[in-house]
Amino acid sequence: MGRHDEVNMKMRKLLERWQSVSRSPEPRVTLELALRQHDAARVYALAEMHPGLGVEEILGDIIHAALDELQPCPTSTAAPRSPKTSLATRFTRM
Repeated sequence: MGRHDEVNMKMRKLLERWQSVSRSPEPRVTLELALRQHDAARVYALAEMHPGLGVEEILGDIIHAALDELQPCPTSTAAPRSPKTSLATRFTRM
């Protein structure tokens, strides 16, 4: 299976998750995000396709999936080794 196929499968799983709206709430952090107009329109289109979800939740899920793709969350509870890890640890513990 090629890289493109793997990404498509992960996005399909995300779409399936959005179709089953009832999920347990997780702690969230509010961040401001600037998107290109075209990308914002695409996000709003997804929100229209999945009326049980808000734009913020869709963006959060997309970012979460992208971050998981880039680097899985560490399972270790060891002390952070760098400022980046420290920041990530701070937000995941909120």
